[in-house]
Amino acid sequence: MIDYVNKDLFFQDSIDKQWTITATKVVDNETVTVATLHNEDLLYDSISLNEALSSSDGLVFGRCESSRLEFTVYNIVSPLKGCELTVDIVLDHDTEHPFRLGTYIVDSDKPVAERLHRKVTAYDRLSKLNEKDVKDWYKALTFPMTIKNFRDSLFNYIGITQEVVELPQDNISIVKTLNEDEDMSALSIVQAICELNGAFGHIGRDDVFHYKYLPLIIKALYPGTDVFPAEDLYPADWIIDVPFSRNSWMNAEYEDYECKTIDGVVIMGEDNEIAAWTKQDAENPFKIEGNFLTFDLDKTTLTTIANNVLPKIHDRIYQPSKLESLGNPCMEVGDSFYFNDRYFIVASYCLSRTLSGTQLLKDSIESTGDEDRSKDLSSISKQLQRLKNKSEFDIDVNSARIHYLEVDHVTVAQLNAANAQISNLWASEAVISGSLSAAIGRIGTIEADYITTVTFQAQSINANKITAGTLSVNRLNADSVTNLVLENCTGKSMTIYGLNVRQSFELGSVMVYWTTKSFTDGDGNTVTLQYLGR
Repeated sequence: MIDYVNKDLFFQDSIDKQWTITATKVVDNETVTVATLHNEDLLYDSISLNEALSSSDGLVFGRCESSRLEFTVYNIVSPLKGCELTVDIVLDHDTEHPFRLGTYIVDSDKPVAERLHRKVTAYDRLSKLNEKDVKDWYKALTFPMTIKNFRDSLFNYIGITQEVVELPQDNISIVKTLNEDEDMSALSIVQAICELNGAFGHIGRDDVFHYKYLPLIIKALYPGTDVFPAEDLYPADWIIDVPFSRNSWMNAEYEDYECKTIDGVVIMGEDNEIAAWTKQDAENPFKIEGNFLTFDLDKTTLTTIANNVLPKIHDRIYQPSKLESLGNPCMEVGDSFYFNDRYFIVASYCLSRTLSGTQLLKDSIESTGDEDRSKDLSSISKQLQRLKNKSEFDIDVNSARIHYLEVDHVTVAQLNAANAQISNLWASEAVISGSLSAAIGRIGTIEADYITTVTFQAQSINANKITAGTLSVNRLNADSVTNLVLENCTGKSMTIYGLNVRQSFELGSVMVYWTTKSFTDGDGNTVTLQYLGR
């Protein structure tokens, strides 16, 4: 709620309110005043202001909705289309402290049926962002870059002032993921930034873009009836932005449930599978899906993003409701409020509102939301549970490319692929129970403490222990192998570097081009390998 010196006067219906709407336009690089409207120029009680953070059915983080100002003026002033409007209210003749309602751009100025009046409709600066193509700006960017630099560059390009604030994801480095030759709206970019930070976008009364977060609602605490009275057992106060007294509201409707707290964050990949999450047992998670800022980021970075945003959105518990009350423009969308009827105290958020009137201001405040986050909550929970429980994966695809895989334990029953490329595989234990087969199988480097396989082919192997029925390699590094058993080893050339033989060294059948080879083991003993025949 805006800390305005006369904010309490708005809740008094007998206070005089004088409106001033100043219309300006830029002509020859100079700002000129087209018209100045006062109460006598406006049709009585024709002013209305619609504002919203999320006016859809439910709480949709990342939304950026434009505010709409409407009023009817007598048809005696100059046309206002294209003008910039500043709206001020003076309460109780206190001209030293006018209240600024906001700044808006006139979109239409149309005569009404009898042509004695004109209806003016104006929007804030967000209204044009959906039409503004920013592909040239995006093409000129140098990636990678932080989200902080990304959003600063964007708002400088579109000419809107954003509030000075540190966002949870400002230090995250992103890469270019959009096709720079395709049209892209500025609004879609701004909404992606807001969603990733768990915020809403809103132009405030100061004509500045604000990242709006829902505040925590702290309810009053009362001591139990069986507690001995003491001075420190008085009820704790509510922590809330706007408390509505019983004589300040006229009508109220509310649901019989509270929206559950968000207890986790899930980030979906481009393949619509879960790419990262805060915890696997989340019952009511916030899902980030199709956000281009998350594309081509590794799991560690995505997990950091999820953990960064969770504190901004969890524990926001509210009761969906609709309240009709005396109008107070000091209340902003995103503010928390409560009211009480005869039986209940209802706490909620102002997610959308319509402020109307001139002398008698009225507010229609609404908050919507489902008890659970989404209709497909069960499917998300099932995916999380599958990731938690699944330890053995069957992969059967035409093309499988794994650029980087780092795990404590991997079990692959069977991997069949026409093209399988694994750049790096690091594991404490890698077990391939069946076979690894591919028309083209390329494994650059494998480092593992223990490898067991029936058939294995690789360019380079580094392992403490290798057990194989058939081993075909170009290079075998066995510096720390204490027990090497080869039942069948075939190849045009085989080189063993630094073999430390401490227990046994057995050769069943070896095809070699030398007859005798001697070298020194780790204890200084001489070991001789002899040709045994084909």
